[in-house]
This record gives sequence, C-alpha cells and structure tokens, in this order.
Amino acid sequence: MKSVVEKRENYAILICQGTYKGKFVIDLDLADEVAKHSWNVNKAGVIRAKIKNEVITLQRFILGATEGDCVKRISKQKPNDMRRDRYVLIKVVS
Repeated sequence: MKSVVEKRENYAILICQGTYKGKFVIDLDLADEVAKHSWNVNKAGVIRAKIKNEVITLQRFILGATEGDCVKRISKQKPNDMRRDRYVLIKVVS
C-alpha cells in the first residue's frame, strides 16, 4: 500500500501506517515522488521503503544519496521534520 501524503501550502505530511505509525513533514516539491512508495517506521524510528529491491531511508531518498555517501542531520529541534534543509549530504570522493 502506498503511503498517504497530504499537501499543505508550504510543505507536505507523510503519514506512515503499520505497527509503528507516524506523521512526518517533508518538502512540498517531493510529495508526489515520496507518495509513489510505501514508507514505514521501524522500531528504532527509522522511516524506510523498499525501492527497486533495496531498502532506503527517507533522508537518503530525499537527498539522493548514493552508496557510500553520508547523510547527517544538522537540525535536531523537531525529529519528525524530514525536510531537506534539516540534513547535509557528504559525498564520497575517491
């Protein structure tokens, strides 16, 4: 089942169903792409989905992180706020 995404004026809300439920603020411009997938929350509170046979976390998805990249949360004020500007992407350089 696809996750429910409610669009607001300046942001969107991702509603995760299942054993561990939750509502999370996401960027409005990502709402349609996020809504294409079934997101769930595990017991550790990590939001994730299986996309193309790989499990990916929401923060890696919204930042477009690839294998080896590091995603770090820079704002700890509101843990349910998953908007892009709450994270930094550290790209791998080889």
